[in-house]
Amino acid sequence: MTLPWLLQSIRFKRKNNFYHNMTLLEQNLNRMSHKKRVFFTNDTDIRLGFEVECVIRGNRGGNWPSPNWTKFCKEIHDLKKNVVIGDDCSINRGSFGSNARTAEVRTAPLPPKNAMRVLKAIFNCVNKYGATNSSCGLHVNISSIQREKMLRFNPLPFLSSRLWDELLKTFKRTGNQYCRINVNKPTPKTCKVHMFQQMANAFEDKCYCVNLCRFGNGLNKSSRVEVRGFGNKNYTKRFITVARFVKRIETLFILSCDDDVPLTKIFSV
Repeated sequence: MTLPWLLQSIRFKRKNNFYHNMTLLEQNLNRMSHKKRVFFTNDTDIRLGFEVECVIRGNRGGNWPSPNWTKFCKEIHDLKKNVVIGDDCSINRGSFGSNARTAEVRTAPLPPKNAMRVLKAIFNCVNKYGATNSSCGLHVNISSIQREKMLRFNPLPFLSSRLWDELLKTFKRTGNQYCRINVNKPTPKTCKVHMFQQMANAFEDKCYCVNLCRFGNGLNKSSRVEVRGFGNKNYTKRFITVARFVKRIETLFILSCDDDVPLTKIFSV
């Protein structure tokens, strides 16, 4: 939709008043933004869980617990979605003050639509009482409640996707030691054996963009794929961008669990 078309669609008519035309403008702007939305559903076997790393601001008086921390914990627990607040020693409090508190908010595996609603609510709480910095990350855990689908999961096309390079660049996490790229972009001289060796690292070291250490045999309730490429300063203020990448990860995971899907379709995600 172009701007000239938008202006044409709200061109004044003699019998229309200003309020009516402003309403038309709002409707058309909503139509434009509607096309950019990402839709999730609960009518699926896919489950999503999140680990949100953040820093909650302290107070000038240095009292503990700070009012911000108390309010933050209350609002998180009020979500009543099996959300757990833990600590993470890898997070740097930076300029937030000596009595600031680092936190890792972990959600239970939920159907995608519910999971994204909880994530948005957590982001709002973080933005209200704290923030994130370059040491903070968002981990996305994806799995299926259908064990046979988990058994069919093919890590080779999943790890080879262009998605991971785009994700790390978008959130400026390229080179971060906690979410290293799994497979370097191949060249005509790249040995396929070397690519397999790179992929194998994801099964032994969790500090990769895609961590497969917790996948196991795919039959455990805790079996999952963890994506660690999200994060950095103010990532909780980029919910739409996060949602778009999560949707692509969901699509990529589903395709990677289907033996009948051609590899070219998987690589295009």
